[in-house]
Amino acid sequence: MRMYQQVLVGVDFREIGEQEEELLTTDAEEAVARGLLEAEASGAKLTFVHVFPASARMRAHIEDAGDSAGTILAAVRQALLNLVKRAERRRITAEARSLFGVPSEAMAELVATESFDLVVVGTRQQRGLRRALFGSTASRVMMTCRCPVMIAQHQPRRRFDRVLIASDGSEFGTQIIRQGLIQAHINGSRQVEVCHAVVNWFEGRWHRAGLARAAIEREHAEEKQAAEAQLQQQIDALVAELGVARPQLVVATGSPAEVIYQRAQTLGAELVVMGLVGRGGLQRFWFGNTAERVLPELHCSLLTLRPSDPVVVAP
Repeated sequence: MRMYQQVLVGVDFREIGEQEEELLTTDAEEAVARGLLEAEASGAKLTFVHVFPASARMRAHIEDAGDSAGTILAAVRQALLNLVKRAERRRITAEARSLFGVPSEAMAELVATESFDLVVVGTRQQRGLRRALFGSTASRVMMTCRCPVMIAQHQPRRRFDRVLIASDGSEFGTQIIRQGLIQAHINGSRQVEVCHAVVNWFEGRWHRAGLARAAIEREHAEEKQAAEAQLQQQIDALVAELGVARPQLVVATGSPAEVIYQRAQTLGAELVVMGLVGRGGLQRFWFGNTAERVLPELHCSLLTLRPSDPVVVAP
C-alpha cells in the first residue's frame, strides 16, 4: 500500500554547529526520523523545510549577510543539505527549503500551493496559561495545514506497534478508521484499537426532570449499543476491503478528549489517529478542539485528518 506521495517535514535548529545532528532540536530530530520512515514505507518524496521566524527587517539582515561561511543562512542551508543526503543514503528522493515568516503560516502556504499529503513536525510540550494563550507551533501547524498532520513525539521504538484510532461513527469517522488501519498495516502494528466516546449530554437534565435512574441507564446502554453496532459495521466493511487485521473496538462513556487519553494510556499507544474540526476566534479560545486538548497530554505521536483530506484508497 502506498499511503503518501509527498511528505513535508518541518525542522528547527538550536544554534550554529558543525553537523546537523548538533543543530537539530530534540523535537525536530523526532520529526526527521518519523518523516524518513513514512517516506521510506510509502516510496514518497521528502521535503525538509526550516522557517526563519524573522520580521521583514531581520530577514533583510540575514539575507544581506549572505550564505558565506559562518553566517546563520549558511549554517542552516548546510544542515538542510545534510538532511537531504541522510535521506538519499536511504534511497529516498529528497529536497530542502528555507523560508521566512511565521512557521505555521509559511508551512500552511506551502501545503496549499504544492501537493503535500502529509506534514510531520515535532512538539515541545507547553502547559497552563502559556499553552492557553500561545499554543505551540505543532498545534498551530495542525490547525492550519490542509492535509494530514503527524506530530511526532519521542518513543523507544520507531515503529508504531500499538495504534489507537478515534472515531465518532460518522462518514468522516469511516475515513479516519481507513487511514488508521492502513497506517497500522504499513507499520506492521501488533495492536490496533478503534475507540468511540458516548457523551451523555443530558443526564443532569434527566435527573432534574425526575427520570428514574434505571431509565437513564437503559437509554444510555441503548445509545452505546447503537454506536457499537454502527462502528462494527464500518470496521467489517473496511477490513474486507483493505484486507487488514481486525482492530479491537471499545465504546466508552465520557468526553472525547478523556476517552482518547484514557484508551491511549491503557493501550500504551504509540500513535493516535483522530479527526480535526477547526474552530476559530473566541469559541476556539474557550472551548478549543479535541485534538488540541489531547495533544499536550499524550505521550505518543498524533496523526490528525480533516474532512477535506483526500480519501486513502488501497491499491
